[in-house]
Formats: sequence, C-alpha cells, structure tokens
Amino acid sequence: MKKRVRKPTLTPLQELADQAMQAAARKVRAENKRLGEPLIIAVNGKLKRIPASEL
Repeated sequence: MKKRVRKPTLTPLQELADQAMQAAARKVRAENKRLGEPLIIAVNGKLKRIPASEL
C-alpha cells in the first residue's frame, strides 16, 4: 500500500495566489492556441517551443 503524499497546507492568500497563477497560465495557453503562436516554456533551464497544433 502506497503512502499518501499530503499537500502542505496553504494560507488563504497563498491559495488565492496559486489559483490566480493557474488561471493566468490557462489564459495564456488558450490565447496562444487561438492565435496559432507557439508556447515557449522552460524545461530544465532550457527554453522549449511547443507548436500551437500540440496545445
């Protein structure tokens, strides 16, 4: 049986900041897909382009 990993408890302000960051990321991803622009992300310290067709 695997041990469940608990998320650290966050203060309400931290939760709001986390939700705001996730919403902003979703918005950017949707806009890049709509405009057909690639999404540029950092993976292991290097920049990587994800084509809009893969979003």
